[in-house]
Amino acid sequence: MHRKFGILVVLFVCLAGISLALVGQVWDNPELLAAFGIFDEPEIQFVSGVPLLPNVKPVVVLSGSDYEMGYQYMQQLNQIFGTWILQEFRRPLTMEDRKALQAYQLFAEEFTPEFVEFWKGIAAGATDAGVPLTYEEAMSHWTSGDEVFGKYAIVGAELWPSEAANEQLPPESDNCSSFAAWGSATKDGKLIASGSADGNAYYDVVLVVFPDEGNSFIWNIYEAVGTHLSVGGQPAMNDKGLVYVHHGCTFNADKMGRSDRYGVQSGMAIMHTLRFADNAKEAVDLHLSYDATGYGWYGTGGFWADEEGNAFVVERMEEPIVIREPGYLGEVDFMYSTNTPLHEDMGLDGQYYIPHAGWQSEGLAPNTSITRNLELWNMLNDYHGEVDLEFAKMLWRFRGAPVPIESTPDKWDEEAKAHYNDNIGAGWGAMIGRESTDHIGIIIAEDRLFYVIDGTSAYDTNHGSPTSMHGERYQPFATRTFFQLKLADSPAGVAAAAKYQAEINLFFANMELRKLDYHDPAYAPLDEIYNQALIEWTIGDRCVGQPFGMPIGLVKLAPEDQAIYYYARGIRAFTRCQALARKVYNALVPPAMTPEDLGLAPYEHRTDGYE
Repeated sequence: MHRKFGILVVLFVCLAGISLALVGQVWDNPELLAAFGIFDEPEIQFVSGVPLLPNVKPVVVLSGSDYEMGYQYMQQLNQIFGTWILQEFRRPLTMEDRKALQAYQLFAEEFTPEFVEFWKGIAAGATDAGVPLTYEEAMSHWTSGDEVFGKYAIVGAELWPSEAANEQLPPESDNCSSFAAWGSATKDGKLIASGSADGNAYYDVVLVVFPDEGNSFIWNIYEAVGTHLSVGGQPAMNDKGLVYVHHGCTFNADKMGRSDRYGVQSGMAIMHTLRFADNAKEAVDLHLSYDATGYGWYGTGGFWADEEGNAFVVERMEEPIVIREPGYLGEVDFMYSTNTPLHEDMGLDGQYYIPHAGWQSEGLAPNTSITRNLELWNMLNDYHGEVDLEFAKMLWRFRGAPVPIESTPDKWDEEAKAHYNDNIGAGWGAMIGRESTDHIGIIIAEDRLFYVIDGTSAYDTNHGSPTSMHGERYQPFATRTFFQLKLADSPAGVAAAAKYQAEINLFFANMELRKLDYHDPAYAPLDEIYNQALIEWTIGDRCVGQPFGMPIGLVKLAPEDQAIYYYARGIRAFTRCQALARKVYNALVPPAMTPEDLGLAPYEHRTDGYE
């Protein structure tokens, strides 16, 4: 026995020696690391030179100083999508644009100073990837509002602050739904929060951020490049259990209007608050302290909640400030928000107030917020105490009423729009989960768990209006499944947790798949998807390695400043594995799409006076 043990010790020491020798060899010969070719080609697919939307949302991991994180952001976008996406950052800025950027930099330096170095890093990261980018071009994506795209960062010469003349720019180098529930409203008392954007996926990513200063956080941003970087994204969670649930339908100026001015844009405000606020009260106070721009409901206030059961929806940032708190609508330990104000102080002439649904204009086809607010009220109120992860997923898959008109392709547009307008939108039954819903995230704050879906979770054509199918971007081979991220204390911890969950998903997918055989029509296509999940697991395993023994993860062999890219690549592989394996499992064990699927009573479509 002792002899066998001694032999095992000798073998272990030999293997360890070989491993260390390999590490040393790669350190001495870094070109050997490049020979693995992990980053030789973009991770997404191209057809005829056209980039396709990824079927699983990519994760970008940032760590270090603000400059380093900006640099890593562009390097990872290049690794995922290719240099074409870096070209999207380039803009033909005029002297007027640069003058506007001086004004935005003035406010960034006062309220969100970390962004100055972040933008410098973005410019350098793109330039080193082969796409020359200036600081001004990088900055313009974070400061151009949604409704001024084409004018870039310009608001108006009459609003330009005179102090901006001294600013020296560094030289060159749609409709959304949300809810939060906690305490007596959830099965275990933990905070569960979820949000979405009702706009298509573009080439967006999930950010996992470990800054040198401040809190780490996960953030589901709207787009990886473009005007919506200035708007931000949702939801998000930091390592203190603070959750940014949703933009909160925050308005500036004339309640439902828009206030054009220079200041801190929403995306910058969200990122700064996640880093430097520890709870919902601190988040609201910090947001109210910003001199913020205002673009309709892209206002900067937001819907904030924390694991202690505090929650606030800022509906108006300017005096008189309007902040909605739990219980205002009769909610017990939950809140919700979409795209219309729910506070009675936010009404305008010509509008009417619908209990639990908010303000709507008489005689005009409403946006879909009314029915979505009613759905959230009915679900969270009627199933009080039943909310958990599976319930939250079900909400995003819940089917609405069928489209109340039949027509032909040649007549559909005209007839459907007429029907929608004539009935003030009633009968179309928009739910929070539709074909046009994207950026869905579910958060269990106390456990620091963040669930992301690749695009829409809807399993059928669930449209809330006759225009909602126009301009849709459908993801090829979309999995329509959630993957899990855990906000651990380091990129290595995030990778380990993603790998662990991938192996669980693989196990259950395999268990269900092997109940079929070659005679079952579903076997071959599902086996192909399962094999792709295994391939992704193998890529991730090669990047981060095993805790002990072989293979040695490439992250262990890389220079210190390159390790973050291998962690990020491994995390993306493991989350793809999770989503693909879950797709196989869901095909054989369908997920819940109604309360009845969870053993609950049928949903009641109460309208609270809206017909």
